[in-house]
Amino acid sequence: IMGETSIQQLEDVFDLDVNHSKHIGTVAGLIIEELGTIPGVKQTITTNIGTFTIQSMRGNRIESVVFAPALEPSDNDD
Repeated sequence: IMGETSIQQLEDVFDLDVNHSKHIGTVAGLIIEELGTIPGVKQTITTNIGTFTIQSMRGNRIESVVFAPALEPSDNDD
């Protein structure tokens, strides 16, 4: 998935309901919001909707990620 992919598109393709700040519009923004910092290549981020693994970066920009949806999305925000 490209970092610039919209959260709406992620929701549509994977039939998800992503809980996020309204000012966040992309997968990259979602990942940074979840981490609270810029990730590094090969870093894995597990969320209630699934796992994101950073595949490529350009400077501080997330270019692409691998996304593995959770089997059953959790309602917890841990």
